Parts: sequence; C-alpha cells; structure tokens
Amino acid sequence: KFQKFNSPITMAASASNKKWMQSSDIYDPDLDALLGEFGVGTEDDLKNLKQKDWDEIWRQSFVERVKQIKEQQAKSRLEKKMKKLEKLWRKKSGIKVSSAKAGDASQLDSTSASKKDEESAMNEAAELKAWLKSKGIWLKDLFVVLVGKGVNSPDDFFLILDETMDEIKREVRVLRAQELKSNDAKMRLENILKKFEDEYRKLEGREKKKKDNVYDEEKDEPPMPTQTSKQAASEALQEKGKHLKSWMRAQEIWNLALYEELLANDLTNPDNLKTIKQKDFDEIIRKVKVDRFSQLKSQTARASADKLLIKFQKLYKKAQKK
Repeated sequence: KFQKFNSPITMAASASNKKWMQSSDIYDPDLDALLGEFGVGTEDDLKNLKQKDWDEIWRQSFVERVKQIKEQQAKSRLEKKMKKLEKLWRKKSGIKVSSAKAGDASQLDSTSASKKDEESAMNEAAELKAWLKSKGIWLKDLFVVLVGKGVNSPDDFFLILDETMDEIKREVRVLRAQELKSNDAKMRLENILKKFEDEYRKLEGREKKKKDNVYDEEKDEPPMPTQTSKQAASEALQEKGKHLKSWMRAQEIWNLALYEELLANDLTNPDNLKTIKQKDFDEIIRKVKVDRFSQLKSQTARASADKLLIKFQKLYKKAQKK
C-alpha cells in the first residue's frame, strides 16, 4: 500500500500547496488535493515522497485523467505541469530518473522478483507485444518502457504525447547504452525507434512537427514528395476513419483490431452500421475474436475484450432497429 496521510491538516496543507504550485505554474485543484493525501503540505515536503508514491501520483493525476480529455492541447498542458512537478520532486528527493525508472527496468533479468514482474507485464501487455512484433520493431527495452508508462496495447497510444515520445526514446537509449558498442548497433536502434514513432503517428493520425521549408519559391524547385502511393492510400483511409474512431471512443468500444476490421469492410461512418448484413457482421466479429483476440494470454485481457465485443454487438442490434 502507498503511504497516504489523511489528517485534519489536509485543508491547511492544500492552502499552503496552492501558493508554491501557482508560483511554479503547476497549480491544479485535483493535483493539489492528491498531494495533500500523500502528506505534501509544502514544497519542501516533496523530498519525503518515494518512487512508488510518485508512480501512484502520476497514475492518478495523469494516466487516469488524460483518458477523459479529448483536446490534445489540454493533454499537453497537463503533462507539462506533471513534468515540472516531477523535476521539483526529483530535485528535492535526490531520486534520479536513471536509478528509479531505467535502473529498475534494466534489472529485469537479475532477480526472481523482477522476473515475475516481467512475466506479469508480458501477460498483461500481450497485445502490445504482438503489435510490436507484427510491425517488425519488437525490442524488449522498448516494450518495458511503454508498459511502465501505462501503454499495454495500441489502444493506449493516446497516452503518448510529443513530450512523452521523446522521453520514451531517451529511456530506451539509456537501457541499451551498454550494448550499443558499434555504429551499426546504434543505427539499428534508431531505425526501430523511428519506425515505432512513424507507426504510432499513423495509427493516431498525428503528424510530426515539420520544419519550415528553406527553399525559395521563386528561385528553387519545391522538394520532391517522398510519400509512396501505398502510404498515401493508408493515410487517406485513416483520414476517412477519423469519425469512426471518435465514435468508438465515445461509445467506449475503442479497440484497434476492431477498428481496422471495420475499415477493411469499408465502414468509415458509424451511421452505416445498420446497412451491414448479419452474416457480414458475424464474420467481422469472428475475425476480431479468433484471429486477433486469440493472441491475448491474460484471462483478464480476454474478458475485457469479450465485454467490448458484446457492447459493440448491442450497438449493432440497436442500429438495426432504426
């Protein structure tokens, strides 16, 4: 259990927290209240937080809350506040990133307890592992870092922001540092990280920040497009599926395998769900359940996936009655 403090001084502590949090531009009422539960009444109290305390604060204040936030800018603002708070905590406590996060992950093969943690992660995040392998970018250290940030499947990619992506790549490089003795090894790692980012952005429909063009339109020819016809077709399909993706998330039935199968059947508008014949619908369910969900080793993950499909089937039946 995490060490929390529920005492009569919580409200006074909260008032004290508000002052230094506002001066650091990280004030948030919910975060303020949560810090009070962990015994933080002043900025100096941050030094008493352990790594496990911070992990729980991060989970409750960012991971759980960001699931409810739709606007990307709001997600970014929340993450920036959390990053600032993390820097203050690490400075006060003296707990380093390398010794806390990367260090723990790099020791997965050294102790039996860590091996159990790794085995648990492998089971709970089986879908993420399968996805990484299907894309040809399986790397154990990348997998460990992603799971550590609450990403257990491609469905959790919405948790990754631009700043988070940079941190993920940095942590993977730290974990792989001792093995990167040659330029070839470094290049292989960078290629995997680049491909992972490209696949993530394609899936989430997020473009990478582009540098301003440096060519002179009057004097120079514009740069030749590098996009292939296959990439263009894929991006066009993803663009068409934006409405479907938003609808699935709003209905709490978002799942990458189901989404891709619906797109493969030319269903990009949820309003057209009523036009699908029963036998075609049954085939979609079969493919998703047998071909995709069969990769899930965890009983919990399978139960969750089945529950999602049942909810989707109810929406289909409801659409048929209209």
